[in-house]
Amino acid sequence: MSDRWLCFLAVALVLESAAGFTPWISAVDPPRWYLEIPAWVYYLWSILAGLLGILMVLKREAVFAVAVFTMIVVQLSGTIPRLLGLDPARGFTIFSYLQVPGMLLTSLGAPLLWRAAMALGQVPTDPRNGRLGKIGAGLALAGMACTLARQTPYLLSVARELPEFSTQSTGGYALGMSLLHLGERILLLWSSIEMLRRIPDEAVARQRMRRVHRMMIGWMTVVAVTLTVSDLWYFTLGEGSRLVPLQLWASAVYLSLTCVIVSTPRWVRVRLEGVAA
Repeated sequence: MSDRWLCFLAVALVLESAAGFTPWISAVDPPRWYLEIPAWVYYLWSILAGLLGILMVLKREAVFAVAVFTMIVVQLSGTIPRLLGLDPARGFTIFSYLQVPGMLLTSLGAPLLWRAAMALGQVPTDPRNGRLGKIGAGLALAGMACTLARQTPYLLSVARELPEFSTQSTGGYALGMSLLHLGERILLLWSSIEMLRRIPDEAVARQRMRRVHRMMIGWMTVVAVTLTVSDLWYFTLGEGSRLVPLQLWASAVYLSLTCVIVSTPRWVRVRLEGVAA
């Protein structure tokens, strides 16, 4: 990612930080059926996003560490409070708890895998990026396994009621979202497997890592479309329409953090090499 795009990304983070303090985000009045998280969580996200944007503008070496820390905070604070609001006595509630490791591991593994693929496409023999890619692939695979296990009750109900499910309007939306999720998981799974495969020579390594890079671009595109469609769906839920700005904002923060984790290690290394020269 070029320095110009990194500047745009830094500005986007600062704007997202400012937006997090507006009433449309931090003081939204949710419908009764919506499991809200405390307002301080949104303030925390906003503070960390603003700090990260400022560090990027100043070109500090702590950007990568802060981005990873912020992603962890966003995933944990965005899921745990909602899970605590569930009734543990209800059937299949235990499967919902797998959302925490599923989202956390995937949100960290995917950008690390992507970052390593970009670097290995240029220098296939770099052992540091090779280890980073395997770590990212392992985290991504573990995250997908947790997510699949969490959705076991849903998948069983869909398989049992597929004719009725596919003819309902909400079922049509759910089916479309399922296909989008399937597409992003296939791309991430394929990329992870390619990263873990043994590489016979440098030429094959470059070709394989560039293919992984293209697949991860596709993964990011599908994820962005999935988040946007699911966020805009709240417009159809009556009182849920007031949640649309909040959902779009949370998705923008997640996508921005992913881009920072993917791009920043390369930028930090280039900067350090420049200083050493």
